[in-house]
Amino acid sequence: MRNNIIKFIFLAFGLIFISCKEDPELVVSHSFVNDTALGHKRTLKLFKDSTFMFTDSSLNRGLDRDTIIKGKYTIKNDTIYFQDSFYYFKKGILTNGYFELLSPRPLKFELLKNNSQINSKIYTDTKSDFTFFTYTKEYFGKDLIGKNSSLNEDEILKVKSLIQATIEKNREEFYSNFNESDYYKQCMVIINSKNEKEVQIHCIGKKGNFTLDWKEQPLMVKDGGDYFFWITINLTKNEVTDLSVNGQA
Repeated sequence: MRNNIIKFIFLAFGLIFISCKEDPELVVSHSFVNDTALGHKRTLKLFKDSTFMFTDSSLNRGLDRDTIIKGKYTIKNDTIYFQDSFYYFKKGILTNGYFELLSPRPLKFELLKNNSQINSKIYTDTKSDFTFFTYTKEYFGKDLIGKNSSLNEDEILKVKSLIQATIEKNREEFYSNFNESDYYKQCMVIINSKNEKEVQIHCIGKKGNFTLDWKEQPLMVKDGGDYFFWITINLTKNEVTDLSVNGQA
């Protein structure tokens, strides 16, 4: 009898120890821009007790911009809803290795940890010059006719080939950058009403001054010449349907 009591006590302490050691973090994501003037370090964490914490620190020592925001969240149909919004963000999803906030504008944090039931790959390749955003009416200003989609490796190669062919075909508009590899590509992929896959791409010259956070948020620039251009590709038809190269200031 005494031995059973001792075993029970050890078992109880063991369970308490394990519960104390349980990881309280459900999702951990971050954004890091290594620049002494404009750089930042941001972290967004979801905890298993349905609370979140957002921290924002500037790398510029002259700026007093250390922020900590806490609140609560819920998960419904693989979408995270913030009951206490921060910076006006109301919801987000885990996709393509990122925690992507969707409204009022897309903003992405690289996923470092995902203990949730939401399936999203965590990528380690940071050399790719493609990034993907979810189309939202709140930011892009019009209804999406169709649904969001993605690209596989073969489709990415096809997109690169079509961009290169378009640059060569419109050489008079490209005088600083002559190869698709000279650009970062911010992409939105949709299946249109005809069940065709379309890719809207904002190309950003790698030699420009707007490349610090190109993976994190869409960049809207009105001038800048051929350092910036929009291109729409219908992958189903294997053709470019629209091209718009920025003008000079």
